[in-house]
Amino acid sequence: MEQYGVNASAGGPARAGDVPASVVEILKATRSWVKFLSILGFIGCGLLVVAGLVLGAAGSLSDYMGVAGRFLSLLYLAIAVLYLFPALYLFRYAKAIDGLVASSSLPSLEDALEQQRKFWRFVGILAIVMIGLYVLIMIGALLAAVIAA
Repeated sequence: MEQYGVNASAGGPARAGDVPASVVEILKATRSWVKFLSILGFIGCGLLVVAGLVLGAAGSLSDYMGVAGRFLSLLYLAIAVLYLFPALYLFRYAKAIDGLVASSSLPSLEDALEQQRKFWRFVGILAIVMIGLYVLIMIGALLAAVIAA
């Protein structure tokens, strides 16, 4: 059974399972932005690791920084690990788009969409966790204010 349309790689009629050229072009147009944002994510992770190590060293060498420096060091390193995953998912999504552009096959499209789904699932879970943390922080601040009063 043949579908009507144009196969992006062959220029002929599309067979069942081929991705229309318009879909490939739309995803291809987003690939550079996806890759750019993933690279920014990796750079941000690297900077967070450097900042965490500097704060850890400052906490170890300084009586003034002490526990706060070590705590901030661990916090920065934890955030770096947490932010590594979305950057990695975006990078994999960009690579999957490259595969789609090369083959225009349905499995390549499915791979690209799966990588995108993983990114959004992680970001959604992270947003829920952050909202929960904000609520806990507000409750803690209210309790601290009540105890102090």
